[in-house]
Amino acid sequence: MRLMPTVNVVLNKTRSDLGRFFLQRWRQGMIQELGEEGFKKHQEKVIWEGTNFHACVQQFLSGMPVNEIQIQESNKGHWESLQSVLPDVKDVLALETPVSHPWLFYRGTFDCVAKYKDVLYVIDWKTSSKPKPLLSNLYDNPLQVAAYLGAINLRAEFTSKFGVVDHAAIVVAYQNGQPAHIHRMKPAMCQHYWTQWCQRLHQYWAMVAAEKGITATPP
Repeated sequence: MRLMPTVNVVLNKTRSDLGRFFLQRWRQGMIQELGEEGFKKHQEKVIWEGTNFHACVQQFLSGMPVNEIQIQESNKGHWESLQSVLPDVKDVLALETPVSHPWLFYRGTFDCVAKYKDVLYVIDWKTSSKPKPLLSNLYDNPLQVAAYLGAINLRAEFTSKFGVVDHAAIVVAYQNGQPAHIHRMKPAMCQHYWTQWCQRLHQYWAMVAAEKGITATPP
């Protein structure tokens, strides 16, 4: 399983030229503002905050009392933002669980499978300092959850436990504490992004083959 690429590795490697341009422009702007060392520390802080945020959500959904959850100061806004969503998350069936797709050969770790307003979802938790009210603001995140959905529904250890999951949700919690946006994806939309994911996965393996000097031979 360790030889399988993760969902994030596939998406990063196959990012569009335009996406790479905007990412590089943002990176250069941040370095100009903070300096190389300052930018490095900023990135480490973002990763640390994300790790703590996910840990807090996982602990809460596991049943830990709120007064026992160690919410770091830098995550208090994110936590406040989630209060518009968490009361409607019920019947948690899986948290921070690794999954792989044995036929398409990729792996990842999904955040949560639970009911939101009585519908079963694969839920992905995100943080942001900027408003993201539209699904299009989330770049490749919908492909990420579609990839998890496809892998989950192929594995008997999951389907025997909670059946087929055909809805996905991406919850964006905000640093300033404003109510989180929850982007709900119905089955048709999940299928749309699953198709895009499969195209990116095919592109990934074509790129890997080209780098290794492997060419496909017609049968």
